[in-house]
Amino acid sequence: MKKRGHQDEHANSLYPAEGKGTHRERHELWKAKEFDARGSRSRGAPKTRGFVHVAAGWYKPNPEDPENSSIYEYLVSMDLKGMLVKTVANQALGKMVRDDMENNRIYALKLAAR
Repeated sequence: MKKRGHQDEHANSLYPAEGKGTHRERHELWKAKEFDARGSRSRGAPKTRGFVHVAAGWYKPNPEDPENSSIYEYLVSMDLKGMLVKTVANQALGKMVRDDMENNRIYALKLAAR
């Protein structure tokens, strides 16, 4: 994964330049990550269930209440290896986004405390 602030032809929209201010000043927070989605089986090595090429999310202040709430948009590009039940996919993606939002909230609070 490239360091935050890194600029190249494929990452310009995902990694803002350093020194642009805090989340509140910039009104956006970009991130991207790449990882294998692995499942476990009772025998043998873990089986790869899919590959996430990139997952990116960004925050914008909610126009109706910009001081207290944000709109969070998420974009995921992935290859699934086989069938996946829709309800399981919805639960997993919902949990991933919820966990990501919580981690970013904690990070923003730590930055604000500096």
